[in-house]
Amino acid sequence: MDDRRVCPSCKSELALSEFYKEKTNRFGIRAYCKKCTKEKFHKYYELNKEKIYKKTREYIASHLSQHKASQLRYRELNRDRINKKSSEKRIGTDRSKEKLARRSRENKRLFLFTEQDWKDVVLEFGGRCAYCCKKAKLTKDHYIPLSHPSGDTIPGNIVPACLSCNSSKIDKSPMYWVEEKFGVDRLDEIQEILTRVRNKHYDRVIDAQFNHLGIERPIFG
Repeated sequence: MDDRRVCPSCKSELALSEFYKEKTNRFGIRAYCKKCTKEKFHKYYELNKEKIYKKTREYIASHLSQHKASQLRYRELNRDRINKKSSEKRIGTDRSKEKLARRSRENKRLFLFTEQDWKDVVLEFGGRCAYCCKKAKLTKDHYIPLSHPSGDTIPGNIVPACLSCNSSKIDKSPMYWVEEKFGVDRLDEIQEILTRVRNKHYDRVIDAQFNHLGIERPIFG
């Protein structure tokens, strides 16, 4: 057999290594090259996303014990790979935290925000962007910008935001920006959630603010 084949989709003559293997094919490889195969798969996936999700959920529900056993086998066979990915994810999280801390120091703002605080506020907003409510990759956004005197990195001022909203808002006033982009109802909903978060961490934040100012918190009563 020749060591090169022509992909019928892109018409390119490529080495056999550029084709996925397939035992049922008489040449031992798939007809389309890897690039074209991926493009066709992604196109099909985007057009049939909900259908695929539904079938996957139905299959897992009807084969739950087999699915769990399969996951367990995969973890056992790929333990090193999984640990490496987890480590890389933790490093990325640490870098994100370091970036927030550095920006807070540069702006002489209080930094009091843990990874658990982040998980909690993401949960408060249902795992969605606080502004547009879309499911997307979430970034940490200062509701009141760091450039503002009240723009501390604390629970109640950090919200999950998609890249689009974070880039659009930048250092604008959240009240005017949110109302203009998403309406007064969404603004009220965000304020209500953040008030709940602030109340939950009130004593912790107040203590830290007094400590940040270098003065002792007064005790009343």
